[in-house]
Amino acid sequence: MALTNLSTALRVGGLGDGSDILEEAVALCRDLGDKRGEGVALTNLGTSRLQAGAPAEAALMLMRASDLLKEVGATHMQAKALMNLGKVWGVLGLTDRANEAVREAITLYRTARDRHGAGRALFLLSSALWTTDPEEAISLGTAAVTALGETDDEALTEQATALVATMRESVDGGGLPGGT
Repeated sequence: MALTNLSTALRVGGLGDGSDILEEAVALCRDLGDKRGEGVALTNLGTSRLQAGAPAEAALMLMRASDLLKEVGATHMQAKALMNLGKVWGVLGLTDRANEAVREAITLYRTARDRHGAGRALFLLSSALWTTDPEEAISLGTAAVTALGETDDEALTEQATALVATMRESVDGGGLPGGT
């Protein structure tokens, strides 16, 4: 876990993406038989790969992370891996897979009683569904606002609230998603 935290510090400090350290963390955890640690490190490495523009690599890492974290019952971390996997599938244009992964993340966040995680995932899915299913997008967005409103993340709560208001205005005005 210390290597994962060091990698995050390097990334935040602008000293590189920390991938080499995360790769070492994955290998070390694997050698030690620490499946939870390996899953956490793979989640962070997969996210790093996505940010570096390598979504195919990221997908493989995040799928493996989700499997490992499910195996050890690390519900919250599995939800994080699945939410990031949903982002990867979205980048790769695999919308149905993206939405499925994020829906599963929402369920897991709720199981873990993580209102912030659930709110973030609901917001992500609401945004993704806006052009194909505006009514569901509004419903999910409203649920995101409710969940986020019970957290300290005022900025994301305001973003979700604004998105839902824009969606409602568009639907009520007879406009189609995307302003057409």
